[in-house]
Parts: sequence; C-alpha cells; structure tokens
Amino acid sequence: MKIVWRFGAPFSPLGYGVVTKEIVPRIIDDGHTVLIAAFEYNGPPLQIGNMTVWGTTNSVIAEYVSIFEKADYLFVAPNYTIDNFVHKNCVACGALDFEFMSNQFAELLRKAKYVFAVSKHNKKELQRVGIDSFYAPWGVDINSFKSDEKAREKYRKLMGWNEDTFVIGSIGTNLTDDRKNFIHLIKAFQLFAQKHIDSVLYLHTCIYGSIPLINIIRTSGFSNRIFYPNQSRFYMETFYQPEIVEMYNSFDVFCLPSKGESFSLPLLEAQACEVPAIVTNTTALPEHLKGGWLIPVDDDDYELTEYQA
Repeated sequence: MKIVWRFGAPFSPLGYGVVTKEIVPRIIDDGHTVLIAAFEYNGPPLQIGNMTVWGTTNSVIAEYVSIFEKADYLFVAPNYTIDNFVHKNCVACGALDFEFMSNQFAELLRKAKYVFAVSKHNKKELQRVGIDSFYAPWGVDINSFKSDEKAREKYRKLMGWNEDTFVIGSIGTNLTDDRKNFIHLIKAFQLFAQKHIDSVLYLHTCIYGSIPLINIIRTSGFSNRIFYPNQSRFYMETFYQPEIVEMYNSFDVFCLPSKGESFSLPLLEAQACEVPAIVTNTTALPEHLKGGWLIPVDDDDYELTEYQA
C-alpha cells in the first residue's frame, strides 16, 4: 500500500513525533510505502533512515496526497478544528485530550472511513457519540526505557544533585492553556519544599513558551531548587533518547498533574524506568498508571476549552 502519514516529524520530541518514529519504520518494514506529511515541519523534503519527510501545512494536504500518486490511505493525527479528511480512505486518530467529546470534533471524525482510539477512555467517548473505532494504544520501547542505576548516578552528577536529594520530575509541552498544569505543579512544590529542604523540581519543558514559566519560577521563592533544561538545546530539539532515559532514571517520582491526556507517553516512559508516578485522575491517565498515586478531580475542576470540550 501507499500511505500518507500526517503526524509529527520523526525528529520531533512531541508525542506525535515519537509515535511517527516508532510506527512508520515498522509499516515500511512490512512492505508498504509511506510519505510523512509532518504537520509542524515546513522545510524541504528530508530522508531520515528509510523515512521520507515532507513539510506541510493543513491547507496543502490535498496537494501532497496527489503528489504521492494517489495514496491508498491517509492517516491523520487529531485536529479538533480543521477538516483534514481530504481522502476517501482517511484513517483518523481519535485521540482525545478532554474528558468529554465535543460535537465539533465528533462531526470531523465522522468524515473518516476508519477511526482508531489510543486509549480506553477515547474509545468510550467515541462510542458515546456513536462512532465505531479500533483500539490501538501507543507504546514505549522497554529495551530502551528501563531502570538503570548508572544512568541515575550520571544524570544526578550532571545536575548537581546528590543521592539523598528527592527529585520530582515532569515532562511536557508548555501549552497556551497550561494543559500540563505546570503552574499548579510549581505552586504545589512551593508547599512541599518548605517541609522538605533536600528536594528539587525538574521541569523538562520550554520555560519561555506559551506560559512564561520562568516568571513564576523566579517569584516562587525556590528558584534555586527548580531546574529546567538548557533552553537552546530544547528549542533545537537536541535531547536524544539515551539522555531522556538518564533523566527519567534520576527522578524519585514523576509528576504530571495534567488537565487531560489522550495518551501520556512520558507516563509510560517513566514507569518503564521503574519510577513511580503522580497523575490526575482524569481522561486516559488513570488507566495507564500502574504504580503511584492519583490526584482527585471533582466537578469544580472542569473548565470549557477553546475547542468546546
């Protein structure tokens, strides 16, 4: 088959980029031809291993499908507001970062020939609005993401943390709506740090992004105990998997108080490294938590997003 794969670029550190990196080579190894139409890359065509990557934007998907000599299928990542389904054989990812499916997103998904859900929460919501779907969850490579005491020692030495330091780690994209809830995580650390002197918080994110986390860190009173990655390297996306594995191993606990996740790859990656986790009891997070604690959620915590969900 000939497939156009409209997800993240395989070199992107974002979740959909990681998914592309893991899944597309397997599709190619099975004998299929794949063109990656990366939605966040606008550069010239690239050849990465056995993967061909084109930079595209939503408005020109149809053009790239036609360039690809009548692809048999178009696989698309979720877009809650834009109609990407320009192919008669569109396979849509029904990933849902929200507690409830919006009518807007449901109407878009109904235009796809096939829909797949990446979590049981997603599948349940799709069923609720009358959309049939396949259940196809993501995964992580447990041969790479695993517990490693030497990796723990190496990363802690790099960061200047001793073995007795209690390290709370988090990883995620700094989004406009603070969906990863970094602001409240910093506030929670303020309370924790007052009672536990030898503790630090590490945020693997862009601190100058959509939410100015750097300002919150500087005014927290604990800026000397809140760490973050080198921002130049973060912008250039030069943190590679071995270093990320070392980072996870350095944590004593992984904390992601997210407002909603369709599927949290960092949660699985941390647990694969045998790091216990603290996550919010909402969307797909509780079904993927195998060792740790759930942050309670009640009706007062719900908020309506710009996507009407």
